[in-house]
Amino acid sequence: MYLQDIKLIDMRFSEWDKKKSDPKEGSYEFKKKVYVDFMGNKEARPDVWFTWCRYDPSNNYRELREWKIMWGYTPVNIDTDPYWPESVPPDVNGNYVFGDLILVKCRLVDYLKRQLEDMKRSKSASQAKLDGWQAQMEKAGASIPESMIQELIR
Repeated sequence: MYLQDIKLIDMRFSEWDKKKSDPKEGSYEFKKKVYVDFMGNKEARPDVWFTWCRYDPSNNYRELREWKIMWGYTPVNIDTDPYWPESVPPDVNGNYVFGDLILVKCRLVDYLKRQLEDMKRSKSASQAKLDGWQAQMEKAGASIPESMIQELIR
């Protein structure tokens, strides 16, 4: 199994046979599976964003601690969260660990704000490079009309 093949199941809307399933072992007998989908049904969209974070005991779980502080990520836990990464059993603490990665979540609105900030920062850095290049061209006597520059960046 590869990380990219793991799908996240939304247990709030899924149905499973409670007698034949053992959540603590990560074993379920489903009647109906509902996967987490950010693009589909808006009513079923979770208000959290999920990703995998490096989880290495040899460095005292440094990345996870940094993510918690910087972005508010917390581990997805079987006791508190209605989500299950398909085929990944919880560890002894109830977290979902896959190799040296742990499934974490943060508020969706915070994640989207960070993405927007990153896009703005990237765009302003690109514009600064373009302005610098344009200034060099003008200094060299090879001024390029704004219309041609706009055509190049489309």
